[in-house]
Amino acid sequence: MIGGFDESFRDPQTRDALLPAKSAALLRMLRALFPKMQSETAYAWTGTFAETKDSLPYIGVSPDHPDTYIALGYGGNGIVFSQLAAGIIRDHYLKKPNPNSSLFRFDR
Repeated sequence: MIGGFDESFRDPQTRDALLPAKSAALLRMLRALFPKMQSETAYAWTGTFAETKDSLPYIGVSPDHPDTYIALGYGGNGIVFSQLAAGIIRDHYLKKPNPNSSLFRFDR
């Protein structure tokens, strides 16, 4: 999985129109880094960064859907926060306390 070429704008049509060129550029970069590896694009997508006012994601059980776990609003820190989210959601599912869960609750 590779990614990059973030843009600072809010127009989804403009963002999405850039996807083919950015996907091709990323594939070229990957092939330059690993010339002997066969690689192709299996899936490409665009998205808009979401960030909360306090820069922390929301992680936990959906307030509206008690059987649904949610982890969102990572901003640019998805690798770190996804690991925390996995632990929080696992512990909630296993009915174990998690020392980090209160930091990411929806009603903070």
